[in-house]
Amino acid sequence: MSDYLTVQEVIDYIPSSQEDVLYWDEALDAQNTDWIQEDIDCAESDIESYLGKYYQLPATIVDNPISFDMLKCITLDITIFRGYKRTACGMPEEIMFVYAEAIKKLKEFRDEKAYLPDLPSLEDNGVGKVELFSNEPTMQVSSTSLFY
Repeated sequence: MSDYLTVQEVIDYIPSSQEDVLYWDEALDAQNTDWIQEDIDCAESDIESYLGKYYQLPATIVDNPISFDMLKCITLDITIFRGYKRTACGMPEEIMFVYAEAIKKLKEFRDEKAYLPDLPSLEDNGVGKVELFSNEPTMQVSSTSLFY
């Protein structure tokens, strides 16, 4: 079972004009769900390869709903890209753009230029990159140190 996306969600997402192009298998006379699952698995492997060293994956809908939704969208974008890549029907520019943006976002998460707000990092014991409590003593500020 996939972490972020189901085969049926991919089938439901594909525009009807593309259903017969991306995953249609003449031998089955139906959508080849094994191909869809392979593309989902590859997309989730991409997420793991970019973020697995930095975040506690997978995100779950219960514990990390914001991050889960973000990673679900990225999984779908990469899955659809892989579906087009699998076929010889040509790669639409918008699909290439969406794929590039998905990879860019994964790199931003990895490089801490963006963050998954409710997903603990491997370094943190707290939630995401926000530390709510600290054992460090608070800094004492006198009224004379702020304004002269």
